[in-house]
Amino acid sequence: MADKYDKRAPYRRLGLKNRIKTLLKNRQGVTLVELIVTFALLSMFATSTCLMAASAIKVYHQIRGLNNALQVSDTLMDKITGVFEGAQVGSAKGHLVKDSRTLKVASDGSFVDLYDRTGSHIVITTTDSGGVIPGRDMPSEVLKNQLLIYYYPVITSRTDPTGTEIKESVYDGVDWRYDTSAYMGFSIKSLDFSWVGKDGGAYPKNVFKVELVLTSDRYGEFNSTRFVECYNFSSAEAAANISTVDSLR
Repeated sequence: MADKYDKRAPYRRLGLKNRIKTLLKNRQGVTLVELIVTFALLSMFATSTCLMAASAIKVYHQIRGLNNALQVSDTLMDKITGVFEGAQVGSAKGHLVKDSRTLKVASDGSFVDLYDRTGSHIVITTTDSGGVIPGRDMPSEVLKNQLLIYYYPVITSRTDPTGTEIKESVYDGVDWRYDTSAYMGFSIKSLDFSWVGKDGGAYPKNVFKVELVLTSDRYGEFNSTRFVECYNFSSAEAAANISTVDSLR
């Protein structure tokens, strides 16, 4: 308020402007050495930041690949073990049965052959090993390295008035597979079944091991192992229905 009536106020403001102009005119610039040091420090900070970002991106992709592999592995293993552990004891009947044993494991680990609770005859294998199934060749359009659960045809027989036995197909064979998108860029490198309880010892007779190896061009390999107890084969009498075979043909 005092400046409003002070006749010297405009001169004071003018003097302040002159002083600022004088300071600006007298300001010294930076030297070449200071510029070089500044840019060197900026380069070091930029390099460190890029390295940290690259490392963070790499770790992110590793974690993402691991999570995807875990999800795919759990999905496949849950399906395999869910069908496997429910294998039934009973007389094998129907399509291309060579003996009465109702649970067969391949000696090379490539498949397991069983009957489920509905009486359906099933083979668990991979599309690469689909040729082990009698009378079944994998179509060319089927992608390799995927889980395959094959349900055999259901065949019944009847006798005609002349006493001739006639076999009729009630249901055709069915390939059960997951959609390709469920593999999230992975494929099955190997799926191995082994009868770890065969010789007794540390495991009961009805215990099996399932080993799954997934592979991806981007994320590498991922291994998963589960032990399966077929609860319907816990007794010695039931375990007598388990066998290892070289083939199903």
